[in-house]
Amino acid sequence: MGRTLEQQLEELRQIYLYHPQPRSVRESYAKQSLGTKTMANTIQQQLQESQTELAAKTAALKAVNAKLAEAEKATKKATAQTEIVKMLSESKLPEKAQKRLRKQFGEAVSVEGVTEAIETEREYIKSIAGPAKVRNMGKEQNEASDKKVNLVESFKRCGLSEAEARIAASIQIEEA
Repeated sequence: MGRTLEQQLEELRQIYLYHPQPRSVRESYAKQSLGTKTMANTIQQQLQESQTELAAKTAALKAVNAKLAEAEKATKKATAQTEIVKMLSESKLPEKAQKRLRKQFGEAVSVEGVTEAIETEREYIKSIAGPAKVRNMGKEQNEASDKKVNLVESFKRCGLSEAEARIAASIQIEEA
């Protein structure tokens, strides 16, 4: 059972060659043997052609899959960039801060981490600017107003009219 087709064919050929049979039987066997070899060669050639074609199609499939993956990545990046621009414009951060974050997330394929970066940027801006302070309102302004009223009254006591006293109080003299 462990013999190959070639070995079996050779054994049969030997039997028929040495066995006294008519010539027609020997020729018939030889034709069958030759046909089997031809068929085996044909099948082997078809197998090689199929393997070559399979290898070519596999390579083409890999190329198409690579292009598909690249296109999907580009689509994700474009979607993420659109969303990042929207988030930055809604954040009301200064333009320089938005520009810096756009640069930081320029190659991002998802919006992951953008919200945290915006909050970090806000905190950074607050730390630089310091606390908001209202100026020229309240006590300091009232003191300046009181000084001006006192100055107007002083000028009136010196003999100036109300209008003249106001004009004189509004003039500021620079010290040399």
